[in-house]
Amino acid sequence: MNGKKIGNFIKFKRQELGLTVEQFGAEVGVQRFLVDKWEEGEVPETQYLIAISKVLQTSVDELLKGLEPIVEETPEQIENPEPVTVEATPQEEKGYYETLNEKIATTDYANYESVEPKNENGFSDGERKFGFILCAFMIALIIFINVTNVVTFLTRPRELTVENCKQYLEIDAVSEQNSVNTVEYEIQLKRKKNTYDIHDLSMTVEVTFELMISAAYYEETLTRQVTFSDDLLKEGEVLTVRVSLPHVAYWERGIKILSVSGGM
Repeated sequence: MNGKKIGNFIKFKRQELGLTVEQFGAEVGVQRFLVDKWEEGEVPETQYLIAISKVLQTSVDELLKGLEPIVEETPEQIENPEPVTVEATPQEEKGYYETLNEKIATTDYANYESVEPKNENGFSDGERKFGFILCAFMIALIIFINVTNVVTFLTRPRELTVENCKQYLEIDAVSEQNSVNTVEYEIQLKRKKNTYDIHDLSMTVEVTFELMISAAYYEETLTRQVTFSDDLLKEGEVLTVRVSLPHVAYWERGIKILSVSGGM
């Protein structure tokens, strides 16, 4: 197959149809530099043959045969033409394009649908390999995170104890003055964020209140025991118990956990 002949044919038919290089390239779907390469003798790639033949209003067979370059003869060559000798050339094996031509000889070009060649999606082999590695890494990371969560869940503390309950529960005392001489405290118990549900909860705490100023007619400290219980303590749920004190001058000094039980 002679690339020069094919290039001469493309250029001849393009000019015959009155198409510029830019117009021809736009109709085929390629840039100008690629058209220039074809016309200079580079054989077009397989996926462009049908598109080129359609734009040039010819067949793939004629396109592959090409066109001999037109050489103008000088007056001397016209008067004294050189004898033409025909040399026998050995028969060559059919090349790729000849085989392709035979296969598509019966193709209906009017109803032909272009198909993207495999592995020509705009990415290099290195980029595709990197994409595969990145996807495999992300899948492995997701599996690792899920397995870690399962292991953490299975190995979590199952029972609440006095030693570990502060990791999962918060206790607070909030005052609410009702009159000049009395005050109420609301003892609140709630789960911390991102912890497990607690079932069959039972907790007893001792809250200590201390008088703010010394007074002979009031006790210096007061203690109150409060018990919480719940079948299932969910995140955001708050258990409350109210405690009344005889004087507004007391303030909460500490909360001691006496006992706790429950499972997670």
